[in-house]
Amino acid sequence: MGKYNIIKSKFVREKIKNASYKKSSDYIEDLMKIEHYVLGGSFGMCTGYLINSLQKQYPKEWKAIWDELKPGKLQEIKRKEILERQKEKEEEAEDRKQEKIDEEKNKANWIKLGGKI
Repeated sequence: MGKYNIIKSKFVREKIKNASYKKSSDYIEDLMKIEHYVLGGSFGMCTGYLINSLQKQYPKEWKAIWDELKPGKLQEIKRKEILERQKEKEEEAEDRKQEKIDEEKNKANWIKLGGKI
């Protein structure tokens, strides 16, 4: 069985049509890597870097493959990322607020012990 037999998406199959093997095989293999990731293929830290690179290099292809193989999943992931960033901002704001409170308490104790501000 050839490696191109495992292509799952119509999007990638359409990219192969009328494409030159010599000129396009690396591109198609990158798209196949995207498919592998989208479909839950296992990967480690190094592959994570590769996936990040593929997202930046092929943003339109990335989205098209996600939309075809996992409709709605990409939007769900983006929604979760936005919520996580909002939560992080809220936690950071709360931390800064608490730091100010702690600093004011420290200053008050300093003055109480006879120090000057």
